[in-house]
Amino acid sequence: MTRFKKNEKRNNHPYHTFDLRRKLLILLVPAAVLILLILLFIRIMDHQEDDLHNNDTKSLYSQTEEIEPQAESDDVSVAMTITPTSDSTPTPVSTPGPVSASDTVSASAPVSSSAPISAPEPTDSITFAVPTEAIDSIESGRTAHIFQTWSGTEGLMEDELSTIARHDLVFGDTWLFGIGWNTSEEQPYSMLETELNMDFFDVAYSMREELKAENPDIIILCSLNYREAMLVADESGLEYWQKSELPHDSPYWIRRSDGSIAPGWGEDENGDGVVEESETVCGLVDFTNPDFQDLLIKRVEALKNSGLFDGIMLDWWSETYATSGTLDWSSTYLTAEDELNARITILKRIREAVGDDFLLLVNANKSEVPLSAPYVNGLFMECYKSNWNEGYSREDILQIETTLRWAEINLSSPVINCLEGWRVVTDLDGDLETRLLERQSEENLQWMRLFTSMSAVFSNGYVLFSDDNNMPSADHLHSWYDFWDIPLGEPLGEAFELETGCFIRHYTQADVVYNRSGHAVEYMGTTIDDLDGSILPKKAQ
Repeated sequence: MTRFKKNEKRNNHPYHTFDLRRKLLILLVPAAVLILLILLFIRIMDHQEDDLHNNDTKSLYSQTEEIEPQAESDDVSVAMTITPTSDSTPTPVSTPGPVSASDTVSASAPVSSSAPISAPEPTDSITFAVPTEAIDSIESGRTAHIFQTWSGTEGLMEDELSTIARHDLVFGDTWLFGIGWNTSEEQPYSMLETELNMDFFDVAYSMREELKAENPDIIILCSLNYREAMLVADESGLEYWQKSELPHDSPYWIRRSDGSIAPGWGEDENGDGVVEESETVCGLVDFTNPDFQDLLIKRVEALKNSGLFDGIMLDWWSETYATSGTLDWSSTYLTAEDELNARITILKRIREAVGDDFLLLVNANKSEVPLSAPYVNGLFMECYKSNWNEGYSREDILQIETTLRWAEINLSSPVINCLEGWRVVTDLDGDLETRLLERQSEENLQWMRLFTSMSAVFSNGYVLFSDDNNMPSADHLHSWYDFWDIPLGEPLGEAFELETGCFIRHYTQADVVYNRSGHAVEYMGTTIDDLDGSILPKKAQ
């Protein structure tokens, strides 16, 4: 995609006299002719360079291109046939079921982002159509799709809106636009409100328009609590906007046997490996309650009707286990079956209320959610890991990859999967300077490349590489990497397996390679280490 600079200015003032226009034309016409001659010379030289480059790469592929005219249609495509040589045979990639660490991924059918497809019949070459608009997009400079969660980018010397606009998808609560729910002194509890506060709507709309002007492709979602609500133990002396999201006597809370509100999410602030009740900031909500579901649906409708958001994000999404756990997770307050039934009911009701053009993203971590698939557009894959001071295991990477490929095929269109990897942390309590430095370590740069290339190879979605949530600083903080600014262009078909565990996807401006083969792989003169990825730019033909 093309990212627009916020401060870009264009001179649109008209000239006021015919003489001035004539003088300018006398000066500009010869200059324009000279520039055209220079560009023609450069293009001739580029073609000669490309011919040499193509001769060097014939050991991998022999390629032919031809234009296929379309009868009674202006939608002309370029048919590209890639004929593998006997030395290297890229195999179309399938989307498999779950795999174990010792298994290799099946490679029998192309990955599709719309619907499962069967394996093709064996052929001597693989042919796919490249739309002419994809060829034209070489000039667009589309890069990897990066997303942002509740917390943003650190270390950039620019205004906040420009930083947000670097991302192609962003989600946060309503305060992303500086507005809240329509609470008051009389009714201070925001989760009971079904309308947004209108006082600053003009400012909010202006912010949205600025973001869209800088990045026309940006998708903006609102995260909406349903599994838990902010809980303030002592509300005495507080302003109304500082109070809990639900009143303490609300029937929507999950309660312990002594009648107290069951604690929900919290942070291990003292780093002892345990979240104590004093470190929690939320209480658990009984989202199986039909009355609470009615309230939730009205809030979703309000977000859509506001025109500020393109959809919503629902956290804590699981179809296999209950999320209403006690502090030590030794038991849960609701059963997995009751939670699952409630979640599917909520999804169905949301779709009935807002239709199919309001996007739904759910945080399922590394898990598939087949029952939710017909209703949701994407998974927020918040890929936790076992230890904050270590990277991911090969088993983790296989599970993450498998879930991503499953989601790309099985979720509702348009698919907006968001893959997030966490960095290796050395100093858990690191300040800003330490965080910025650690993110640039060779180890973390390699993990960043792996997640970015995995996303670009197996999906058309979004990726983020951020801090580990175990850090006491805000979750999901991240740096902006130069790797994310390398132009890709548009994808030319699906992923292929160069060899077992090493995958490639061709784009109009680059080839993206993702390697988990267990050893380094050479491609086009570049070495891609195991558990690493690369974006290899190529010149436009």
